Amino acid sequence: MKVTRFFTVSAILVALAATPVFAQTVDWTDGPVTVNINANMPELTQLRFEEDNTTLDLVTAEAVTLGTMYERSNNAAGYTVTLSSANSGALLGPDSETAPYSLTYDGATVNLDGGSATLTTATARTSLNGVPRVIVVTPLVDGEADFLAAGAYEDILTFEIAGE
Repeated sequence: MKVTRFFTVSAILVALAATPVFAQTVDWTDGPVTVNINANMPELTQLRFEEDNTTLDLVTAEAVTLGTMYERSNNAAGYTVTLSSANSGALLGPDSETAPYSLTYDGATVNLDGGSATLTTATARTSLNGVPRVIVVTPLVDGEADFLAAGAYEDILTFEIAGE
C-alpha cells in the first residue's frame, strides 16, 4: 500500500489596507507572516503473512505450522482481526468429502464451526514491525481409519483487519 502524506501550507499575510480581503493585493510587509503547516497521517491497518511452505498430511494428522501473520495498525484506539473459513474449519475434498481440522492463532484455539471468528481485539496501536501471530493447523482425521477419498483437499481462509 502506498502511503500518501498530505501537506497543506498556507500563508496568512496581515495587511493594513482599506480594501476588502477578497479584492486585496498583498505586497511586501514589515509585519509578521504566519505560516501554518498541516499534515494528515492516514490510518494504516495491515496484515502480512509469512508462509512456512508446509503441507498437511491427512494420514499422520500431525500439527503443522502454516506460518506467521503479522498485525500492524497505527490506530490509537486499536483494531480487530477476523478470520473466515470457506468450509467452516474443514478441508473439502473429492466427492464433497470433508476433513475437519483445528486451528490455533498465537496459541489460542479458534472455533470455526460457524465459518468465522474474531482472532484479535486490540485496544492500542502496534509498533512499526507489528505483532507476530503463529498459525498452526492440525487435521482431526485418521487417514487410514477414516478412509478418506484420494485427492486434494482444500479450505480457503480469509483474514481481515479493521481499525476501531
